[in-house]
Amino acid sequence: MDLVVVRGRRAVTVERALAQAVPELPRSNGLAVLDSALHTGKVSRAGLDRSHEHARGRRGVASRHLLWELADARAESPLESTMAVTVRRALDR
Repeated sequence: MDLVVVRGRRAVTVERALAQAVPELPRSNGLAVLDSALHTGKVSRAGLDRSHEHARGRRGVASRHLLWELADARAESPLESTMAVTVRRALDR
């Protein structure tokens, strides 16, 4: 597992944290977390792709693959992320 030391404590990397959290969250929240990580520079697009790879095979990730595709560093609020999921799901019907 990828670990880093933050203020003297061991923690998983942002990439691993995203891989663990996103499959467990509701879609709009998952995308908001991914968007925020990109927007704030906590993770790069390449890092986001690595987090997606780390998530593969985890319970719940099969229904969340689209979120990694939709993640956008330009999103400035959770509402934008929610709307992106809503619009995409409506278009897919």
